[in-house]
Amino acid sequence: MSVEIRTLSPEEMPQFMDLLSYAFVNNSQLAARGEDDDPPILPEWSTCAIVGGRLATSFAAFPFRVRLNGRSTAMAGVTMVSTNPEFRRRGLLRSVMTQALAEQRERGQAIAILWASMGAIYQRFGFGSATTHVSYDADRTQLAFNRGEPAPGRVQLLRLAEARPILEAVYKEFSAPRNLMIQRARAMWDIRFRDTPERRNHFGVYFDQADVPKGYVQLQSTTEPVERGLNQVLNITDLIALDGQAYKGIWEFLAAHDLVYRVRWDRVPEDDPAPLLLQEPRQLGRRTRDGVWMRITDVESALQQRRYGDSGVLTVAVRDELCPWNAGTYAIDAGGDEAAVSRVPSSTDVDLTVDAAALAVLVSGHRSATLLQRAGLIDAAGPASLRLADRLFATDHAPWCADGF
Repeated sequence: MSVEIRTLSPEEMPQFMDLLSYAFVNNSQLAARGEDDDPPILPEWSTCAIVGGRLATSFAAFPFRVRLNGRSTAMAGVTMVSTNPEFRRRGLLRSVMTQALAEQRERGQAIAILWASMGAIYQRFGFGSATTHVSYDADRTQLAFNRGEPAPGRVQLLRLAEARPILEAVYKEFSAPRNLMIQRARAMWDIRFRDTPERRNHFGVYFDQADVPKGYVQLQSTTEPVERGLNQVLNITDLIALDGQAYKGIWEFLAAHDLVYRVRWDRVPEDDPAPLLLQEPRQLGRRTRDGVWMRITDVESALQQRRYGDSGVLTVAVRDELCPWNAGTYAIDAGGDEAAVSRVPSSTDVDLTVDAAALAVLVSGHRSATLLQRAGLIDAAGPASLRLADRLFATDHAPWCADGF
């Protein structure tokens, strides 16, 4: 049967949604969709495998703007990847991925990111772990703070119409210097604010002593069956604080819900300060696993767009079979905020030798060159090269993506 790797037409989108509904049976967003709802992506964002006129492999990518250590960067938000089991083990996803990465490079998206249903799938395509997915399942009755006075401000519950402009402004200010936070378009905010029959959104805004909003928490309240006692759960879907007082004030607000027995927060920053605030940080029920994965589609462009943590010249040799245009040796002349990146002859002495996945981990700032070398994932010319790479690729904030896609 004939195989086509191409963008879907509008008329083919029902096939796309049918395959996703089958593959991701537990996806709450898909489950909540009505038959008349528009697809969550535009057809032109898709790259799919069509076998004998039937959709075999789905693939799409949102055109995101994402902060890369404070720099606004075009990234492809890969999503909705699945293969009909009837067509498995035929190399269709590899064909789709190869074409999609080339198309993203042509569109100026030098980096691709995704949430992986299985990390093993994407590592073979050059994706490296770029964030840690932290979650809390806290006992609300044990949220006691270890020192200091209560936060001087207040948290006020607001309706959506009043809260929305505040939330958007606070998020924009918070995310500007950070690393791997998506610059949320209006449509992303619309999705975040959507109520469902099971869960209604509530918005608490922290105002400081001058009545200036400095943070917010978006909550969904649910109940769970218990034999006796408290049965309410606060589910945090977004928590942003511009300073320490706002952060502590929001947690004091959460602790003040007397009918709540659990506070749950998914997608917590890896460097979140809550464990430092509590008398018993174990009560957070902190869990970690892999978060967002990253793939470099255009090495020279990606390296040039990044902010660096120090000044210096580092030479990096890159191996990349799936995207052969990336293979080569690059000199990074970093000056902190700005960097000049150029290809140099392969005979040049190199500081680091990396494959595509290790380079993604390094560029994200998720792990240092020294740690990657200890894991056997990169080769270094010596300790001085590792120390320089550690300084250059250091980030002001641990990489964190607060949005699923």
